[in-house]
Amino acid sequence: MALTFNPITMGTGADSIDAQHKVLVDLINRLLVSMQTGRAKDEVGPILNDLAKYATSHFAHEEACMARFSCPAALANKNAHAAFLNTFTAMKADYDKNGPSPMMAIRMQRELSDWIAQHIVGVDVKLKPCIPAGTKV
Repeated sequence: MALTFNPITMGTGADSIDAQHKVLVDLINRLLVSMQTGRAKDEVGPILNDLAKYATSHFAHEEACMARFSCPAALANKNAHAAFLNTFTAMKADYDKNGPSPMMAIRMQRELSDWIAQHIVGVDVKLKPCIPAGTKV
């Protein structure tokens, strides 16, 4: 089942962050489609590369926004990002050592889906009340 960005439950009040979260949803959906069509082995490497680029730029932007608007969730957000990067580093190391596998694709899908369910909905949305009305971010 494809994931969908829900602006009501996932909206942060920052259009730029929400657009980046849609990129993450698209990455997960790419992985799901590749697993359903038997192309996961060919797709894991490119998805890992895209995820590395995503995480580097997105986390920095989101952390800067939380700091700019004095969001009380800023530290929890930064710590969650660090934990996710540790998980990502382990997945990448597994890929580099063992190559792609169906189990790795399943693990990636689970980790990324959990990230959306727990982090975006539980932490990132706490930015919304911190952004003054009418402010473009």
